[in-house]
Amino acid sequence: MLTWTSCQKKTQPSVLVIALDKLSSDMVTCTDETNDEKSGLSLLCKQSIRFTHSFTPSTQPAAAMGSLLTGEYPMKHKLFRSFDRLDPQMTSVAKTAKDNNYVTSFFSGSPFILKRTGLSDYFDLFDDSIASNPVEYEQDFRQQAQSFFQWLSYSGGGRRHPFFSVIYNSELNRLSNTEIDQSGFEKLDEKLHQFFLDLKKEGLWDNTYVIVVGLNGSNRFNRFNLNALTNLHSENTNVATLIKLPRQKGDEGINWKNDLRISLTDLGYTVHCLLRECPNRDELFPIINLIDIWKTQNSADMKKVIDRPVLIESASTFPQNFVQHRFSILHRNYNFIQNIESKFEIFNTLSDKSELTDLSRHKNENTSESQIYLDYVLALENKSMAVSLESGELLQAYQLLTQLNLEYWTLPNSKETLLEHTADEHNPLVYYVLQKASRQKISKSLADQFVKIKNELLQSNSCVNLNIRYKITKDDLKQCTDELFLQYLLYTHANDLDLSLEKNKLLYSVMKTAYKNNLNRLSINLAYNNAWGLYNGSDILLHPLIFIDMTFFDN
Repeated sequence: MLTWTSCQKKTQPSVLVIALDKLSSDMVTCTDETNDEKSGLSLLCKQSIRFTHSFTPSTQPAAAMGSLLTGEYPMKHKLFRSFDRLDPQMTSVAKTAKDNNYVTSFFSGSPFILKRTGLSDYFDLFDDSIASNPVEYEQDFRQQAQSFFQWLSYSGGGRRHPFFSVIYNSELNRLSNTEIDQSGFEKLDEKLHQFFLDLKKEGLWDNTYVIVVGLNGSNRFNRFNLNALTNLHSENTNVATLIKLPRQKGDEGINWKNDLRISLTDLGYTVHCLLRECPNRDELFPIINLIDIWKTQNSADMKKVIDRPVLIESASTFPQNFVQHRFSILHRNYNFIQNIESKFEIFNTLSDKSELTDLSRHKNENTSESQIYLDYVLALENKSMAVSLESGELLQAYQLLTQLNLEYWTLPNSKETLLEHTADEHNPLVYYVLQKASRQKISKSLADQFVKIKNELLQSNSCVNLNIRYKITKDDLKQCTDELFLQYLLYTHANDLDLSLEKNKLLYSVMKTAYKNNLNRLSINLAYNNAWGLYNGSDILLHPLIFIDMTFFDN
């Protein structure tokens, strides 16, 4: 059983982490019902340790990845959201791997995790090319697998050097109006199966730790005022975690199920410990080395793991200058979830697996042993700015805005109804309303609102006066500071300015497409609850050329 530990220093096994959004624990049951010929997870189940009670430290993918790479909770590594940055004082697993002669790579399949998070440090390759794709927001796992093998071939990973590599995929998080979650999961599972077969074909399977983990669960319950980033109930925080250990030729694969409650923070710390000596840590929220669980059956050690609290948090993406946190604490058989009044709802995770009954008002529930952890979390929250009454009203408007954008991309039959009532120049959907209005008649009240918006835009733009002139000169163009409008003038007045008509028409078309793609990205971002931090609430998103250029809505 312990062969893998004794061989670690001799052969330096590689480490491959496959981190997936929306992979909850109950999606990976490791039963015999799945088709083994197509299921990568079934293949992995037969050769891995599966932790059934593994929890993410944050509902935000970037924060959870920060914990996987540092072995610290977000409150320490400070990467709370996709638009925050990792504390530079943190030691990443990538650095530890580099110090041990590993080649390192990270393949990001979603804008949730980009270089700007600071997670890219010490990776030889950090591929976040998905950020430059104007219309795709979830990279196909097959493409990521291809990039991984190309990198291995170039770097000598697995042959000349051991490798530490992370593949982050967000296919299961795709906004879709045609594909149900289960079919998307089955397709991804088939891709994992082929990827594992390719690892075996390349001789990389046996001497590699293969870790498949969910960064967050599946927000399937319709809980009031909670979404995928704010729901701290177990269905959204209990994630799949499978670890395949390296093995010697001829050894049978290890197939264990472990029901101890762990955190992805523990997993990050454990990956550190695979590459270096790890000191014991004594903290209020203890972080454990999972290797100790594999190596010992000491009942006292196991009891420490069972009794310790596990911390989970969510961080607001509300467009303000502060970060508001909410916390969940898993302790003993309870889930303590902080509500908006900074009080804790209490759910018994043994007798109420769906966490529907709040026990906080039941005096017969003895939770005194957990009070030290609850007090600590409340002290953390009090350091953040509280939501004022004005901010609370803005938050309600913001939640409505995000809901409108989510429904637009996921409920195709409601698009027409949504667009009939959307005339807000701060909402990206307003572009699609005007696009619809260019082809068919809209209500008089909506048309009147757009006339008002049009007049305000035309009056505030310095380029409009140039557009109505019969001829303009290059000196006149100095008045125009709007780049898209300036390119429109260069195209429409190309003959006056002695410029190439075709060239400037093409440049204008490219810039116009970029503008449309940006509106599309802003809308998708809002559908994801401003997860990428692109919305600030003050920008007017409509461009005056929408009302001037009759071809603006042409594809």
